[in-house]
Amino acid sequence: MTNEQYRRAFSRLQPSAEAEDRLLNIPNGQEKARRSIRWGVWAAAAALTVLLLSGAAYAAASWFRLSRTAQSENGTVISQNDIQLEDQGAGNYIGFTLNGWSLPQRKDGGSLTLKELLETRSPESQSTLDAETLESAYVRYFPITEENELLCIEVLDRDGLGYRDYYTRYETELVREGKLNGMETVWLRVQEPSLGETFHLFCRSEALHCILVVSSDRSFARAEEAASHVTLADSGVPIERRATSTVRVLKLPDRLEALGFTCREKYGMNLSAQQLADPETDLTGLYRDLAYTREADGVTVQLWIEDYCDDYENVGGFQLTRREAQGERTDLWFETTPDGTALFCQDPEGFQIALYINQRGEAAEAFLKTLSSELETAAVEITAEAPLEFTGLSQG
Repeated sequence: MTNEQYRRAFSRLQPSAEAEDRLLNIPNGQEKARRSIRWGVWAAAAALTVLLLSGAAYAAASWFRLSRTAQSENGTVISQNDIQLEDQGAGNYIGFTLNGWSLPQRKDGGSLTLKELLETRSPESQSTLDAETLESAYVRYFPITEENELLCIEVLDRDGLGYRDYYTRYETELVREGKLNGMETVWLRVQEPSLGETFHLFCRSEALHCILVVSSDRSFARAEEAASHVTLADSGVPIERRATSTVRVLKLPDRLEALGFTCREKYGMNLSAQQLADPETDLTGLYRDLAYTREADGVTVQLWIEDYCDDYENVGGFQLTRREAQGERTDLWFETTPDGTALFCQDPEGFQIALYINQRGEAAEAFLKTLSSELETAAVEITAEAPLEFTGLSQG
């Protein structure tokens, strides 16, 4: 599961304010900001119109470029920073080991191992790593200590179309560049409203064609300490590269509004957010993410679609209750925290539709099952994905 998908999954559960502050690091009372962080690829890039690109105002090494843009949202000019990473072409899935190092007194957090990633992205592949290294190597390591210190180490995902472009909405400074642990490194400081100063190392391995990011909410010294213990591990499994990528979208359903629900949020694809293989594609009524509320009884329903069949058994707040075969597809039922029910319909073509309701019980399950049978999907081909907000210290 990718960083973005984990954040989006966690956000479905409507967690407590304390959980949001600790795990998602987003200010209280900013629903729109929270949504754009977890779904920035579809929503934020579509909502913001570029007014001025001042060029590479902060140009680092050739593989990393930080530039400032002035952008407008609802008529208000805001400051933004674009991060572009050079994609080094073909390569393998890369993980890392920490050589016995860990953050002391770890109490929470999440991680993803190289083995788990390969099981999702390339299930038929055979790694050239020995079994012990494959089991212990991470692609993402995210501990939270008893003192609520946050640290994240991850190899950036570049499956499919390659590296994403990123942006930050807050004050961002390229502090310096040099070498660390044998890798070309950029030191980046970001001022975040909920965390204050955050410290990020972008480390490039030319030999293994990958970029490692180490983020800390304490200091560059803590990030450097973590990076010094990293040993990169080459799985030997090639990353699948494509000129285009298929994005699945949901067609706007009729049933919910007929039952008294109001669609309060809908995020889809936009020509300003994606580069479509066919620019003439009609995206009317096609969405990736829908949220409905029925004011009469407070029932909420959320629908979203994902291009991978991700394992939500590893997501906090989701408890798998059963699996069911529905023809060629597989349905996974979850109880969620707080009280809710989620249904994931995994298609044999490799994508899944997710449905969530803030109720439990037979009636809730029957409702989701009926709704799932009526949902229609479409496929859209893209050649480049929209920029994603860089949030190095968000859970997932």
